[in-house]
Amino acid sequence: MDAARWLFDALQQGSGTSYRIDDAAGNATIRIFALAETVSKAELQSIAAEVRITTLIKRIYSFYPRRAIAMRGTYAQVEHAAGLIGKR
Repeated sequence: MDAARWLFDALQQGSGTSYRIDDAAGNATIRIFALAETVSKAELQSIAAEVRITTLIKRIYSFYPRRAIAMRGTYAQVEHAAGLIGKR
């Protein structure tokens, strides 16, 4: 429940922070990436798809009103995603 509360609050604030959770493997990370306000809905979906395919993260959600992408994956996957998003 703490992760859900953090995610809701972070999306409302447009935060670009991360949250580590204890899962069975002990390495899950949730992170929100705030993108530029000029990103279109199609661009946001394209970025999310590219990150999903490249990093193999299964849980990626785009949130257009805040121009944000939220994801859950291993620390390494999320860091790889950060590199991809940072290049845009």
